[in-house]
Amino acid sequence: MVGQPGQRPQQHPRSPHTRVLPPSNEPGLWAAESPVGTRSTKPVGPPEIFGVTLPFVPNADTEEVAERPTRVCAQSMGALLAKAEPQIELAALPPEARRCLAARLYLKCAEGLLALFPEEGIPGSWLDFPAERRLHLAVLATAKRFKDESCKGVVFPIRAEHAIVQVGRVWEQRLDEGKL
Repeated sequence: MVGQPGQRPQQHPRSPHTRVLPPSNEPGLWAAESPVGTRSTKPVGPPEIFGVTLPFVPNADTEEVAERPTRVCAQSMGALLAKAEPQIELAALPPEARRCLAARLYLKCAEGLLALFPEEGIPGSWLDFPAERRLHLAVLATAKRFKDESCKGVVFPIRAEHAIVQVGRVWEQRLDEGKL
């Protein structure tokens, strides 16, 4: 009788009939295969705006927390800049002007994010407002230093300046509507 201690079930030969299935994003029958189309939750590469790497907040508690506001700014401002009107003139900017453009947008974003964390906090919120506000103040200080270092002596063409104003307006509108 099978199932008694020390007894092994008889091995039956496998069927020679197989079926080739097309690739799928779903896990296999036994879920031993990982889905093919999944993305990693960890961001890849440093945060960038217009090809310029943004600085992280120095001496933060954990790198992940310090990265979050910078990555939000990089993603949001990068997407808005991609929709800005004079793309040809933006693409023709020299590297110093690109760096200054990224620094100005990063500062604009950092100011907007800080405004979401008022000094008095929001009653009933689950967030640790003092810690979040300190983090966003540090991000703002880093963005200011980055802008001051990057924009010394940089002059923009008037059309590129219009793009910065256009992106700034859309960013403020999104903040007002609560759409980050």
